[in-house]
Amino acid sequence: MLGRHVPEDFSEILLLSGNGYGIGAFKLLRGLYERVVTMTYLLQHPEKAEDFADWHLIEKQKLVNHLLGGRRRPGQVFHERRTDRDSRRGGADQGTGPEGAAFVD
Repeated sequence: MLGRHVPEDFSEILLLSGNGYGIGAFKLLRGLYERVVTMTYLLQHPEKAEDFADWHLIEKQKLVNHLLGGRRRPGQVFHERRTDRDSRRGGADQGTGPEGAAFVD
């Protein structure tokens, strides 16, 4: 998903900057840069890729908590998901815990 947008963003940046719309090109450049940095990190740390992909579960739970006034913390959702995944694999992953730095509430 991340990599699919990079070539398209690059083409749009070239098109905008070549036609005098430098401010618009800068707006797209920020997103392009962030995607490239994220992809580079995930390529260097493939064990973090599944956690990155699962982050949407945390965001969905935050929204549900906000809308319903629930008391369940987003970190619990991640921990439960990771525990289920680890039990299917037959052991725990080596990595950050459910309250790790990358997954702060």
